Amino acid sequence: VSDCYLLDPTDPGFGQNCVSPPASEFIQTNSVDQDQFSQELQVLGSALEDSIQYVAGLYYFREKSTEMQGGNYAWPPGTPNYPGYDVVDSWNVDAKAESYALYGQASWRPNALSQKLGFTLGLRQTEDDREATKEFIRADLPPLPPFENDAAQPGDTRSGKKDFSNTSGQFIVDYFFTDDINSYFKYATGYRSGGFSTRSLVTEFADGFEPETVQSYELGFKSQLWERRLRLNAAAYYNDYTDLQVDTYIPLANGRTLNAGQATIQGVEIEAVARLTRGLTVDAFYAFMDADYDEYIDNGVDLSGVKKVPQAPRNQAKGGVEYAFPMTGLGQITARLDYLWTDEFWSNPDSNNRNDAYGLLNARVQWLGIPLPAGNIRVALWGKNLTDEEYTVLTTDFSGGDNNPVDAFRTVAAQYGTPRTYGLDFIYEY
Repeated sequence: VSDCYLLDPTDPGFGQNCVSPPASEFIQTNSVDQDQFSQELQVLGSALEDSIQYVAGLYYFREKSTEMQGGNYAWPPGTPNYPGYDVVDSWNVDAKAESYALYGQASWRPNALSQKLGFTLGLRQTEDDREATKEFIRADLPPLPPFENDAAQPGDTRSGKKDFSNTSGQFIVDYFFTDDINSYFKYATGYRSGGFSTRSLVTEFADGFEPETVQSYELGFKSQLWERRLRLNAAAYYNDYTDLQVDTYIPLANGRTLNAGQATIQGVEIEAVARLTRGLTVDAFYAFMDADYDEYIDNGVDLSGVKKVPQAPRNQAKGGVEYAFPMTGLGQITARLDYLWTDEFWSNPDSNNRNDAYGLLNARVQWLGIPLPAGNIRVALWGKNLTDEEYTVLTTDFSGGDNNPVDAFRTVAAQYGTPRTYGLDFIYEY
């Protein structure tokens, strides 16, 4: 914590930065006890001389969980404006979930056009039941504006129960120009169940959040060229989200999940793998993504102009080269070098939660198929992030984000990616 903040709501300076020393210690613990069961039954078959392939099934999922979290904020003794005790925020959530689904899918490749043309139709009916109870054990940290009236009292309990129903489906048409080149178009609808956010405020927990739905369009092709030494695939997609679920942070009050509104995510992906010589293979991948909120309503305000779609780097690229030495009676040696580059992206919708672009260089040399009297051994020497790139994979802005000018800690917490790492693997196969 790099700055301090007046936490006492009775203090005339509440909501303002102070010049007192910052918290000397911040400890947060979290424990989750979870039990789940799932079962799926399927029927698969074919009809009309195998021109129709089908699958139908039933799915069941049940889950029970308990989550407990405690946060302890300690300041040096005698610090002005702070109580003479550690500030504690702790709660407990018990939750149950059940999901039922009935689904079916059939693919038809008519004899006309030598079965080059195919159609696929699928449907899924889902029923979800969610319930949860949250107990606010201790809440010394009052929420900051505009949530100052949402503070919980010790012992406050809130419960909620919600049921959801959804019918989703997909339609695919594909065509084989040759045995090695085909194209396809896919339209699908998707669904993500609603529920309850364990970190919600006392006034919002019982209301929970609603399901998220998406309409997806995809056009692409897959091919094997150059006597099947080159694999080239490409796809363009367009996803239209409604009632998009987003996780946001509330200063001094954890976070919440809300249905912000609508978003559009579209892009292109290209993949190529080429075997240049008997042992030399190169591969490359590129993805372009354009992700924007069309509507983002929070507390009655449309923030689509400043919010960012999380985990959506605009560009990603990867290239690799691998060489496999000739097989001998002692096995085979292969060597690989690859580089992955990721554009800047945001961990959550607030614009201060940006992660810079980064690139990772990796290498691996392995000796395969070392013979033993029974089985064989594989030995691999590998290194990841060989340039020791320093990069973040998660950031959290404790100020509360774009719609809250009050800065609780003037701090952005970051989780860094794995530094340069080496390893040696010994694997016995039999």
